[in-house]
Amino acid sequence: MQSKLTHLNLLAFSSLYNIFNQNVKEMASFKYNTELYILYETFWYNIIQDFISAKISSKQATNKMERWLVNTVINEKNVDWNFVKDLQYKLRPILFKHFLADLPGNVYWPALSDTYIMGVYDFADRKIIDRLFKSNLPDRHTFMDFEEQKVFNELPDLVTIYRGCSVGEIKNQTFRYSWSLDKDVAEFFANKRKTEEGIPTQVVEIKACKSKIIAYLDGREEKEVIYLH
Repeated sequence: MQSKLTHLNLLAFSSLYNIFNQNVKEMASFKYNTELYILYETFWYNIIQDFISAKISSKQATNKMERWLVNTVINEKNVDWNFVKDLQYKLRPILFKHFLADLPGNVYWPALSDTYIMGVYDFADRKIIDRLFKSNLPDRHTFMDFEEQKVFNELPDLVTIYRGCSVGEIKNQTFRYSWSLDKDVAEFFANKRKTEEGIPTQVVEIKACKSKIIAYLDGREEKEVIYLH
């Protein structure tokens, strides 16, 4: 039996979930999209109406939607986990969070890499990211493509890496995981944060043990390394 989760209703869920978080007023446009509107009428009409009438908060509404997705997956039989690859980036972290041990490695690692590269950090809590990156699922090598794996294999035991970050991050030693082999990339991000957020920034340079670098990613041409420190 083909999993219903591979059908359009789940992609419709993904779109509806994202649009709700962006602007709930856009709900009225769903009547022009059959898949979205059916899903809206069938599952979420009461949730949306409760939100619009201020009976529940946006966070409560989003949590109810998330529970719907989780329960749908739990109740599904013969799940084809490859559907994860078709989901929008804001939806994947929900499944990572709830079904870490159930996703097969050859689906999990490429999907996690793709999601991380796209820079959507709905799952950005440090403990969750630790859990995601430190998973013991097989096929970890699929986190990188062939060219990325080649660069990673050629890294020396001690690697010079750079990160453009806020002075506060440096002061608190609460560094995130994205670093670069290219100082110019780190300087770009330091300047970007300074301009966009109006905060003091700085480029950090460290010597990192390769054993603590779990991947090299270049999907954004940033010579990025994931450094678990």
